[in-house]
Amino acid sequence: QSSRLIQRYTLAVLFYSFIENSRNSKFSRKNWISSSISECDWEGVTCDSDIVTEISAINMGLTGELPKELFTLRTLVELDLRGNSISGTLPEDIGNLSSLEILSLQQNRLGGLIPTSIGSMISLREFKAFFNNFNGTLPHELGNLRNLGMNREKPGSPFPYRAYVAVSNFHQAFSNILCFLSLTFVSGLPPVASLSLYNNQLEGAIPTEFGLLTNMVFFRLENNELNGTVPRELGNLSKISKQIQIKCVLC
Repeated sequence: QSSRLIQRYTLAVLFYSFIENSRNSKFSRKNWISSSISECDWEGVTCDSDIVTEISAINMGLTGELPKELFTLRTLVELDLRGNSISGTLPEDIGNLSSLEILSLQQNRLGGLIPTSIGSMISLREFKAFFNNFNGTLPHELGNLRNLGMNREKPGSPFPYRAYVAVSNFHQAFSNILCFLSLTFVSGLPPVASLSLYNNQLEGAIPTEFGLLTNMVFFRLENNELNGTVPRELGNLSKISKQIQIKCVLC
């Protein structure tokens, strides 16, 4: 009973955190906070045996920052907040969500560093945070996410798609020549995103530890400020298409 009260309280905090700045949003018209309705029946909330496992608030016009209470919901399997205007940073506390498999934060206004604690979320299969304002270097700890690309329906099996790595606008210097690399999607099948961090402000080199993510089928880092060389270890990502288009121009 106490766990039910805690999760209801946490969802209420989440609601009011966003409603304070988003009174005219679609989210404000959801059936949350109703005393006559179980939190498991609130729109966008999914439960398993009365335990919250999924939260979805896509394109709801949310503004404000993520409340710290959200990261106490250790039973969450999927968190989808894409297409809003959520700002602030992603705290290290996100590492508490040890059961999380899908994290979708793309198309918001989040900034700051990508927390290293994400590397401890070993259940994570998809991490999408493109079109935000994240900066700093890519955490080496992301190389711990060996389940990226694994199929929930068939545990231990990768998604049945060929996909691509995109690192366009990645600056790799060869004396006075600047090369723009773009590894392109070659399959007609719809891609499944495993790790998508493009269109941020990330800098530095791609960690060699990314070569450990051998189940990865979809990997995008283009339109950042990355530099250095492409790690040879990325050659271990055998499930990603190897077709590469390279365009070189003089510096």
